[in-house]
Amino acid sequence: WTYDYLTAEQIRTIADTVWSKSLQYAYNLSKTGKNLGGMLNWSATCNHNWNLVCNGGFGTAALGFMNDLDNEKATKCAVMIPQQINDSQIALSELHQNGSWPESVDYSQYSFLHFTKFIAALVETVGDDYKYLDYAPLKKNAKFNMYLTGAKMCFNFHDCGPNFPNML
Repeated sequence: WTYDYLTAEQIRTIADTVWSKSLQYAYNLSKTGKNLGGMLNWSATCNHNWNLVCNGGFGTAALGFMNDLDNEKATKCAVMIPQQINDSQIALSELHQNGSWPESVDYSQYSFLHFTKFIAALVETVGDDYKYLDYAPLKKNAKFNMYLTGAKMCFNFHDCGPNFPNML
């Protein structure tokens, strides 16, 4: 929304900051497998919501900023994106054929809210959804959330209460 109103220097500053505060860690993790501290060292390859949130976020950021980074960083983003696609398969394998997510409605909507932005960014930037949109359990996941959400409460399980999830 503001990109066209920013100066080239502002764009570079924002892109370089996203690189230094986020993307360089994701790149280093994907290429070295080293423990980089905190949750980052396991979040991209775990089998639950953090996988989709982190891989979706890193992938979306890499796609969104790579054209505003210098050639070396842009190349690293291009190398990193397939890793996000591959690592997300670990968590996607947890989706049941009927679209249910083992961590409940809250975590399902949280996970896929972030991950579907990555899919949209892939379609928008490279013109390919990498068959995510053909994956039957993912297509059925929205109905899973709807079927377990009533007018006043949600039938949550796992470590979630009956709160009404924020689906925005």
